[in-house]
Amino acid sequence: MTVVREEAVVCVHGLWLSGFAMRYWRIQFERAGFAAPAFSYPSVRGRMANNRAALVRFVETLPQKKVHFAGHSLGAVTIVATLDSVGWTLQGKQLGRVVLAGQPRRPRLGGWTQRAPAARQAWRRAGRARLARLAGRPAACGAGRR
Repeated sequence: MTVVREEAVVCVHGLWLSGFAMRYWRIQFERAGFAAPAFSYPSVRGRMANNRAALVRFVETLPQKKVHFAGHSLGAVTIVATLDSVGWTLQGKQLGRVVLAGQPRRPRLGGWTQRAPAARQAWRRAGRARLARLAGRPAACGAGRR
């Protein structure tokens, strides 16, 4: 007999990956008592509109009434785009928490840093300098970890 867990965490992978890449997250969510299905989509060749529709259909097939989302990189963008397209409500489901890890915050930077190695190096140096400043302030660095 299969036990249906009360809540699900839908794991959404990033660019160039498949649902299998979310294996570690899924194991951790399952150990915490959640159902943790992985949503797999064509991240490179698929269109965002098709991926949004597929994610909505995927969630509708879940037996759980409360659904949380966890996404990495492009998966985080896909989750937000999907929830924006449905008005942050899920038909017949209760929306739980949404966890976005490694989401691109400045998508425009990717293009020019890929084409200009000097710009990419400058961007990395600026990031390292910012991390060094944050390291001087323990309250700001590692928030949420104790």
